[in-house]
Amino acid sequence: MRFADIPGQTAVKSQLQAGFASGRIPHAQLFAGPEGSGKLPLAWAYAQLLLCHSPSEQDACGQCPACRKVEKLIHPDLHWVFPVVNKGGDSERNTSEYWMKEFRDLFLASPHMEFSDWRDAMEAENRQANIARSECYTVLSKLGLAAFEGRYKVVVMWLAEYLGEAGNLLLKMLEEPPDQTVFLLVSTHPEHILPTILSRTRTIRIPPLEAGAIEGYLQGLDLTPERAANLAMASEGNIHKALQWLNETPHEHSARFMTLMRLSYASSAVEVHHWVTECGDLGRESL
Repeated sequence: MRFADIPGQTAVKSQLQAGFASGRIPHAQLFAGPEGSGKLPLAWAYAQLLLCHSPSEQDACGQCPACRKVEKLIHPDLHWVFPVVNKGGDSERNTSEYWMKEFRDLFLASPHMEFSDWRDAMEAENRQANIARSECYTVLSKLGLAAFEGRYKVVVMWLAEYLGEAGNLLLKMLEEPPDQTVFLLVSTHPEHILPTILSRTRTIRIPPLEAGAIEGYLQGLDLTPERAANLAMASEGNIHKALQWLNETPHEHSARFMTLMRLSYASSAVEVHHWVTECGDLGRESL
């Protein structure tokens, strides 16, 4: 994933590119923004820029062996951490490494995925997801080794708010990491991250995506300009939401909503009950 592949967020890209070009790369950065803002792809693209063998000041080359490994999520110096559920009661399975194949398959197919997609992929059901103490010990162990390819060692921690008190194990590493080690934390709710973690990171605010950027991205998926414009406007800067609506009939949700308003205005309690029953099968995201 290169910066050129990510729609919009020109100001954020410029900030990251300027820091890289100047050599001033903070060792712990927090990409904080709402759902669908592209913060995880931005962290991925920045990691590729750091690990690229032939980078420009603006972007990774996309052609060198390092870039190809990063794009397949198999680079040995790029470590992924994300919340997982405990599968089968075995604590050894409660790590990102155990779930890496499922994560890789989902993320490569849907770079703008969100946590609800990941829970579905894990078949989490009612199990709680978190980033456990065992994960932190694994990170410390990996970062204690030399870089395999002689450049940076990069940790991308997606949804760092799921770290909890286990994050205290990483405080010293975040404050005084080994040379050429960079932490990229990604968060939808940074207010839930431990204050001791926040104080050791440089926050990069990721705003909602511009409607024009989402519209252009959707047109690249062979949508008509009118359909792309409607979805972009309705998504309110959330490209994940716009992509979810691709397979739905245009204005389907609007029609459902207007029906509910008319029935409610007419005090048609029985019809409202039928409406609720029918819409109950749509799923949480659609509702």
